[in-house]
Parts: sequence; structure tokens; C-alpha cells
Amino acid sequence: MINKLTTTLFALIIFLSISAQTEKSYIDKKENKHLCGPFELNDLTTDTTYSSWYNENFESFQPELKNKDWAEKLKKTQVDIYIGTWCGDCKTWLPRFMKLCSELGLEEDQINLIALYNGDEKYKQGPNGEEVGKKIHRVPTFIF
Repeated sequence: MINKLTTTLFALIIFLSISAQTEKSYIDKKENKHLCGPFELNDLTTDTTYSSWYNENFESFQPELKNKDWAEKLKKTQVDIYIGTWCGDCKTWLPRFMKLCSELGLEEDQINLIALYNGDEKYKQGPNGEEVGKKIHRVPTFIF
């Protein structure tokens, strides 16, 4: 009896943990893979779908920071960044922004990355409504 109960509970826990996970990517109409919803920077730097444009734009950007005095004020700042991995502006500006953040001493845990869909029905929406109430009309959008 206890063994059967243990097995049933274990199976239920596994099922619930799998069903609670949100997909982090999707395939669009053109058969391209894109991120959706909250994601980690590591997803951009290691997945070959995104790493070529991300790493190239990160490395090529050389900010000229002559005065870093105001960087101290950013220590308690949280930044929400809404992007589309399908968007050319995001492919340019997100890596540059992340390079600037690293130069100014912002930590990755101060930055929340959220990818939005590019599909007709969910255009510039997150899978869980992450963009609701934020008035996001263009990406990338940086909210401090």
C-alpha cells in the first residue's frame, strides 16, 4: 500500500512539474526559432540560433565611458528588457546595452529579460501576459 502510494505521489509530482514549465521558444511561420517569455542571458550567448548575432554585436561595441561616477547609483536598479529575437533593432541594441551594463557594474540579476512573440495573434505579447499594462509598442523596450 505505501509503495503504491509513494509511486502515485512521485508520478503526480513529476507530471505537475513538467506541466508547470513554460516553453521558452517557439517556431514562427517561416520556420525560425525564437525565444518567448522570461529567459536567461545564457540562452542568447550559448544557443547557436542567437549566439552569432548576440556575441558579434556584444564584442564589436566599444563604449567610451569617460565618467563612471553615476554608475554607483545603478547598484539598486532593476531593469526589465522586452525584446523580440526576430527584431533587427533588438539584435543590435540588446548586446550593446548588456555590454554597457557590464562596463558599469550592473549584475545579471538586476536585469530581467522577456522575449515577445512576433506572430499575428500574439504580436509583441509574452506567453503569460508579461507585457500587459507596460504599453510596449516597440522593441527593444528598457524599463528602469
